[in-house]
Amino acid sequence: MKLINNLIKSKTWNIVISMVLFAVLVSNDVNLFSAIGLALTLFSFLLYIRKLGDNLPILELMLLLCGYQWIVASYYSFLNGDTFYPMEVDETTYMSITVLLYAGLLIGVLLVAKSIKISKENLERHMSIGKNRKFILIIISVGFVAILVKPIIPMSLLFVNHLLASMLYVGGLMILYSNFKYKWFVFFVIFGSLFLRVIIIGVFNEFLSWGFFIVMFLANIFKPSKAKIIMFLLASVMLISVLQAVKPYYRSIIWEGYQGNKIALFFEIFIDNLTGQFDETNLDESELYDNLNSRANQGWVYSMVYSHVPSNVPYARGSTILAAISDSFLPRFLFPNKAPTFSKDLFEKYTGRQLGDNTAMGLGILGEGYANFGKFGAFLFMMVYGMIIGWIVKVYNRKSMLLPVMLFFVPVYFEMIIRAISNLSQVINWQVKVTFLFWLLFRYYRSNYYEMPNKELNILK
Repeated sequence: MKLINNLIKSKTWNIVISMVLFAVLVSNDVNLFSAIGLALTLFSFLLYIRKLGDNLPILELMLLLCGYQWIVASYYSFLNGDTFYPMEVDETTYMSITVLLYAGLLIGVLLVAKSIKISKENLERHMSIGKNRKFILIIISVGFVAILVKPIIPMSLLFVNHLLASMLYVGGLMILYSNFKYKWFVFFVIFGSLFLRVIIIGVFNEFLSWGFFIVMFLANIFKPSKAKIIMFLLASVMLISVLQAVKPYYRSIIWEGYQGNKIALFFEIFIDNLTGQFDETNLDESELYDNLNSRANQGWVYSMVYSHVPSNVPYARGSTILAAISDSFLPRFLFPNKAPTFSKDLFEKYTGRQLGDNTAMGLGILGEGYANFGKFGAFLFMMVYGMIIGWIVKVYNRKSMLLPVMLFFVPVYFEMIIRAISNLSQVINWQVKVTFLFWLLFRYYRSNYYEMPNKELNILK
């Protein structure tokens, strides 16, 4: 255990371990570019583990998720063949482009990034002050009401409603650092209700997203060893794999008008799968893993872009990037006809794949980079993108040192950045809107609820 902790805490050893993996893969005749990509993903994983505890490793989580969905899942598809979403180019073509672009993102992040520091003692001092205790209750109440009224909210206000609903879970994190007597009970009720809600609707992405951030804050509170964190994450991966495996079958039942107890149905299917008794899908174990990997593999979209551009469609040369930037500053309630963040026309143009009338998909940040600038231009684009994201995290960290309550809003503020499937227009749209709304919120908080603890002046010195 101690050896594992020491190895992970050392950046030098993180590099050595990744290089060892690369050497082992190459010696076993793994494609050179795939081996580089898998080693870089392992390096991102080790960075993420190393930062847990005293930091909120947002950038490391982004790199880890991107590495998994762009490289690891794609490698699995090449290795075993993907009957659900087959790759459109060979492994060398795909990995030589994708790994280069992933390396650009990694380099850009590492050049600028500064982790978001989090101090358990400092937060406990802040959140136990009377005014902050009141603010926690207000935040939780606002989130609860927003969830209740969501069915009657017009489409133009769904973004604001989503932010307000997220306050319930922000409050759930805040309360862990307070001196409320029953804070753990409240925490489990809040996130337990989220789990039950996603079971009822059959869409689990929101719970999984918050799960990543719950791990970050719990690691800060309990300070577990790196070995224990790895064991916990491996167990979580197993449970998530089971969840993903049963999700299609569960959805097929409830979305066809199932009238019974959906929660009981979900746990029955989940436990049957966990114990090996689940056979309703008529899929063997390997087919279940193939199905799971297909949904994680974002590479099949990128492979279509690589195959279609520039052989059939010329490079966009920055036109979609400029459009994404300009549209992001136009509020939809004032400009209802502005382009959607998932553009069907854009997807069809640069992949050559036709979508159904009710289907909308995006190219993803990596696919859009290649469609605009080609292989080496996209490498520079991804590096600049990584530097910009790193700068945003750096600024947020500096502001949160003066206003610690900002740390609890990290899951909402960086929600779109950490997603490996996000389009550039999604990221810019989200950051522009959430920055403005959070600026108003934090000004209101500072004016009405912020109160510096007695020891805070000494800490700032």
